[in-house]
Amino acid sequence: MLGAFLRDVIALNDEAAFIHIVDSMFNQHAKWLKVTAQLPWRRDIASLNYLLSSHVWQQDHNGFTHQDRGFLDHVVNKKADIVRVYLPPDSNCLLSVADHCLRSRHYVNVVVAGKRAMPQWLNMDAAVVHCTEGIGIWEWAGNDRGVEPDVVLACCGDTPTLEVLAAVSILREHLPDLKIRAVNVVDLMRLQSASEHPHGLSDRDYDTLFTTDKHIIFAFHGYPGIKVDLGRSARLLAAHQ
Repeated sequence: MLGAFLRDVIALNDEAAFIHIVDSMFNQHAKWLKVTAQLPWRRDIASLNYLLSSHVWQQDHNGFTHQDRGFLDHVVNKKADIVRVYLPPDSNCLLSVADHCLRSRHYVNVVVAGKRAMPQWLNMDAAVVHCTEGIGIWEWAGNDRGVEPDVVLACCGDTPTLEVLAAVSILREHLPDLKIRAVNVVDLMRLQSASEHPHGLSDRDYDTLFTTDKHIIFAFHGYPGIKVDLGRSARLLAAHQ
């Protein structure tokens, strides 16, 4: 594997339930990246890219034995200057994220994207903009344009996105006066504070997206405890437990 790094290309694909087999390898490589980043004479190498393409929310068989979202918990507690986690909501966003990750250097990038056919929410240009921002309000999905929302429905992950947009559609049909804001998260680290992670949001930007006093329902691919690690758990109510 080291030879592949030195040739500037490395990507691993696995099922989410079995990726824990390489937990210790991930740990050691993250430590190695941290130390070598402090050596001015050592050039940055290609990033290690994990693509988890068979995940808990889309199981055709062996569902119980294949249910494990814990690798993300394992990743996010590593040094902020080393790890990145991306959960693209559709295939165009996956292409944008993959392009970024394969061009990046000296990181461990974890990308979660199911291999089942899913709806395409964004065209390619919109996907590139959205993934560059890492998080954003999907105005075309909600109905709070120009006003304060009554509730914020946020999502992170392809299946959670599908479920949240379905919920938004149902709510808009049956409760048309309810002002709903739809927020999609691609870069999980955007939920951290800017003081904790280079991709993190400032308090002002976070409040602009999620408001300061409205209820937030957050449909998330991983375990709810990960929000504690991200440091902004008080008002994110997990829809996926």
